[in-house]
Amino acid sequence: LYDKHYQDTLKRGRTGTMTNRIYEAWRINKGSVNFFKAPITAQIVKRFNATSVLDFTAGWGGRLLGCWACGVDYVGIETNINLKPGYDALIADLRRYSKAIGYECPRLTMLWTSCLNVNVAKLDYDLILTSPPYVNLEVYEYGTIWKDNVDFYDNFLVPMLQRSWTSLKEGGTLCLNISPTMSIDLQVHLDGYKRRNKDTKDFVRFDDNIPLSQQTNGRITDQIYIAYK
Repeated sequence: LYDKHYQDTLKRGRTGTMTNRIYEAWRINKGSVNFFKAPITAQIVKRFNATSVLDFTAGWGGRLLGCWACGVDYVGIETNINLKPGYDALIADLRRYSKAIGYECPRLTMLWTSCLNVNVAKLDYDLILTSPPYVNLEVYEYGTIWKDNVDFYDNFLVPMLQRSWTSLKEGGTLCLNISPTMSIDLQVHLDGYKRRNKDTKDFVRFDDNIPLSQQTNGRITDQIYIAYK
C-alpha cells in the first residue's frame, strides 16, 4: 500500500517537497468527495428554465439527481465505467420511487464513453451543465492523462465546448464549473481556436459567472461560467 501510494504521488507530477507531494496525493485519494451538489443543479435548471440537460463530464451523479428532482431530461457522458453499477442502481431507484409517488420521471440517460466520441448533434438539450476535470489535478479511472495544459485545452475542452455549443438549442445556456485560474487559460485557448477556425461564425463566449460555494468552510473558490446562445 505504501508503494502504491508513492507511485500514485509520482504519477500526479506535483511540485514541492516529497512530503508535501505525498500528503497532497493522500488528501485527494482519501479526502471527502467534493461532488457537484444536486440542489445547485436544481437552482441552475430553474434559473434558466431548462427542459433537457447535457452533461459531457458527468462525474459522481449530483447533476443527474438534480435534474430528476426538477423533472428535466438528462444525458450524462462519462468514461469511468467503474461508476456504471452505481448509476444503474440510482436510475432504477429513481424510476421506482417516481412510479410509487405518481411522479413523471424524466429521461435519465448515461453514455459510457469519451464525450469526444459522441455525436451530440443527435441529442436534444437546451442547457449544458458540466464540471470538467482540472487537467491532471485528479487522475480519474479510465480518464486521459494529458501531456500538458495545451493538450488538455486544445484537444479536449475547447473542441468539446465548441461542438456542444453548436448543437445547443437557440436560447439555450452553457454553464461550466471551473476555477478562476482555469477560466483564464480557457479563454486563451478559445481565442486561439477562433483564430484557427475563422470560418466558424458561432463561437462560445462567456457572458456571466456566478460563484459556486464549496464544502470547505463555506469558502467560494470555483465559479460557474455562463454563455447565452
